[in-house]
Amino acid sequence: MNNSPTNHRYDGIQALRFFAALLVVVTHSTFYAAERLGVGKEIWHNGARGVDIFFIISGVVMVISSRRLIENEEGWKIFATKRLQRIVPLYWGATTFKVITVLLMSSLVLHAEMDWWTIFKSYLFIPSINLDGDITPFLGVGWTLVFEMFFYFVFAAALFFRKNIYVFAGAVLLVFSFASLLRGETFSPWWYLMDSIILEFYAGMVIGYFALKRKFWPSTFSILVGLLALAFLLLSTDIDHAPLPRFIWSGIPAAIIVWSVMSLEKYLHGRIPRGVMFFGAASYALYLFHPLIAPFAPMILSKLSLRSFPLSVLFSLAISMVAAAVIHRWIELPFNNLIYSYQQRLSKNPQESS
Repeated sequence: MNNSPTNHRYDGIQALRFFAALLVVVTHSTFYAAERLGVGKEIWHNGARGVDIFFIISGVVMVISSRRLIENEEGWKIFATKRLQRIVPLYWGATTFKVITVLLMSSLVLHAEMDWWTIFKSYLFIPSINLDGDITPFLGVGWTLVFEMFFYFVFAAALFFRKNIYVFAGAVLLVFSFASLLRGETFSPWWYLMDSIILEFYAGMVIGYFALKRKFWPSTFSILVGLLALAFLLLSTDIDHAPLPRFIWSGIPAAIIVWSVMSLEKYLHGRIPRGVMFFGAASYALYLFHPLIAPFAPMILSKLSLRSFPLSVLFSLAISMVAAAVIHRWIELPFNNLIYSYQQRLSKNPQESS
């Protein structure tokens, strides 16, 4: 490893967010083309590994962004508030959008039903069984946020009890991960969080720890192992048929990619195209809303009698990115700025909150 200067802002990570979201959108777009247009021989499952990259990044970001909260008695509260503000509003918005779509145009949604108890639990990030018998929220991609919120809870608890975040979070995540060995192939929603995938958050925390210590891989080594890990993620056996637990099969390569990109930050900083950086910032909107937008592409092509698999996938990508850009620019950012302004006003006039 070598020492690399860092200001704790990583353009490479922002670009990697976009890449991870794009992988997920591509996978779902191949599914929509096959299901709604009847073209394409098989779904490209490996794009789902963008989630593993997201989870690694989440662990990294939590450590780096919360470094000043560890010694703060109110640190857990500040952390929890920021995480809720970042995750909840847009997720609730996407979930509500889907509820309205099912109510008004049910024919557009093929894998959902109006089960209000399931919808209620989805808003609260509580695992539940959906129409297809899977343990998935009403908004399907919300399954990752169930794990995210659990990780945030564990991290906030470490701050609340003033414990070493690496020891406390590591112990909890390890226990839940090893408990997955007891749950069997079929299990109730109560066992949902007991999955090896949660160790990816801890792998990200470890990377974040070394980043704060300014310990990075040499550049040539980073490029080499990063490309090898990327090739493995994109080309190896998909998750459903993997011979090893997901943390090992997908999480470790994802961690290598993230650490490699961070190690190359001195070459990437300020050199990544603005469009890529923008969609990195809009990656959360892209991830949440693409299942509500991308299916329109094969539906439109079907009406036009254009049964092309590549065209359907590209069309789904295009309209998903346009929708994400609009939502990020005109909804997510203004809302976040409004919340920030309100908090600033409260900090200057504490009596307003009483």
